[in-house]
Amino acid sequence: MSVGKWVFWGAMGLGALVLGREVYLAFGPNRRRRRYLWQMAQDRARLTGKRLIVIGDPDANIVNRIAGRDYDCGDLCVDTFGCPACPAYISGRLDQILPHLQDNSAVIYVATLAGDVGDMTSVMLGLDRVSGGDLFVASGEPLSLAAYTGHRRILLAPPEAEFIEYKPVWWHPEPVPAQRYRVMLPNVGQRARNEIAAHGTVIDERNVIDVPVEGQG
Repeated sequence: MSVGKWVFWGAMGLGALVLGREVYLAFGPNRRRRRYLWQMAQDRARLTGKRLIVIGDPDANIVNRIAGRDYDCGDLCVDTFGCPACPAYISGRLDQILPHLQDNSAVIYVATLAGDVGDMTSVMLGLDRVSGGDLFVASGEPLSLAAYTGHRRILLAPPEAEFIEYKPVWWHPEPVPAQRYRVMLPNVGQRARNEIAAHGTVIDERNVIDVPVEGQG
């Protein structure tokens, strides 16, 4: 077999592996995470009595069109292009919508932050304010190819952390260049502290910051 054929078949094999991994992530771990956090958000809404706001059209994802929804409309769905199949929805960017919502008025389930949401810091602090800390961000695998199709890759977010850490893709840079960005969320942090204190543990206070995380890839 010639070198050219080896290269061709090697490239085909590599492409098949990459595609297979993407399909596995899309229909496996990413779906399970969205469903798991959706259930957590529903439980929190029932516990608190607050309405449930969903960020991201539940029918927009191609995986959901093929295999069915991973989450529902909630009491209100917010999406840049609307949620046509939902009974109550708002169309528009988050940075334009969040200022009109009251403090601690809803449990918020975020299906996606990959699109054009406006200033990421103000949007995340707005989500923190409106949710009162009841915030669930269902970000997917940050090293998948799908994660590079939006404006940013979410690395860590609530409920696993009291901050959101993300990396912008190179063709949508942030105003201040850095390899990673972190936004501390005071209400998410306070909720975590309250829950820890309720179990007899005290943790240190943390400031609300928005600074690049330097020196990390």
